[in-house]
Amino acid sequence: MNIETIREKIKAGKYIISFTHTEKIRLREIEAEEIEEAICKGTIIEPYPDDSRGASCLILGFTNKGRPLHVVCGKLEEDEILIATAYEPDSKEWEADWKTDIVKSSMKNRSVTYRKTMKTLPLEGLILVHTGHRGCDNSFLQCHVTRL
Repeated sequence: MNIETIREKIKAGKYIISFTHTEKIRLREIEAEEIEEAICKGTIIEPYPDDSRGASCLILGFTNKGRPLHVVCGKLEEDEILIATAYEPDSKEWEADWKTDIVKSSMKNRSVTYRKTMKTLPLEGLILVHTGHRGCDNSFLQCHVTRL
């Protein structure tokens, strides 16, 4: 799927926002109109054609007010596209172009041990799940936090 087809579906209102992420998007103060603007002005920066849930992609776009947004779109081959999530990229995680993931780009020129790990540590009602690669200094480069 290309960006033009995605834009056409968005303009036609043929999309749904993931129920599980609606609250997160609301808390991030992102309006549906801003998501539409970002996609209609955006570009695909990471395609995920082999996603187990169906082809998906990460789009970088800007709202009419110039706010950068990353929007993850899924079910690209369906009649209605799924907006899995939307967020404003963080300068600690992304280069100034908002397209280049700092961790991924720094890993290209580093010697790291590419061992997938899965470690769960309870932390006051939270579970910290390490899902990334282990760096040279044994620190984890990616993790997800889940509430119990």
